[in-house]
Amino acid sequence: MAVHQICVEYVDDEEAGLTVAECGLVRLGRGRDWPWLVRTIGALSDDDILYGHTRWPGLIGPEGVWGTIVLGPYLILCQLYVPASHERELGEQAVLKVDLAGHVDDIYQRIRELGG
Repeated sequence: MAVHQICVEYVDDEEAGLTVAECGLVRLGRGRDWPWLVRTIGALSDDDILYGHTRWPGLIGPEGVWGTIVLGPYLILCQLYVPASHERELGEQAVLKVDLAGHVDDIYQRIRELGG
């Protein structure tokens, strides 16, 4: 699949005034890892994202497929949207929407919240 650039977005937690991922790190007592996580996600190549994204069966919606990417000691819950080839030709961009950063139990809880 020839995706030339995947746009990375972060889901906001409006109550906390942070991203959901940063809140997850803070809950773990690892808020200081947030800059590292942003740099690491930003340094991922399209292939790293496409092949590192482990899909979760049953969690597919119009905005993409939910899954996880492992980065260091964390699982990153994210949604990956890759448009069909004819949509890419028309300028539609692939998007990785980063939701939660945490450990496996945190991710399972968030998936339950999402209805999976």
